[in-house]
Amino acid sequence: MADTSATAPAGVVAALAPEPDNLDQYGHVIPTDEELETLPRIAGSLPWTAYLLCAVELAERASYYGCVQIFNNFIRAKLPDGGNGAG
Repeated sequence: MADTSATAPAGVVAALAPEPDNLDQYGHVIPTDEELETLPRIAGSLPWTAYLLCAVELAERASYYGCVQIFNNFIRAKLPDGGNGAG
């Protein structure tokens, strides 16, 4: 009988291989000092227009959800008896 332990699938071999030293506790790769020097710089703060845009969008969503129930009631409910036809 042939010994099959020497021909393990590649996935098994990769799972048994030791993990690299540059991983943190969550499995994220920690960049080296050379890589840190070449990373692009990102702005530290957002412009005030970004905050204004978020506030306007929040107000728009609030007004939409506030009006939905009124519109649904207006569309689904019967007109009152003896009314002027405007609801």
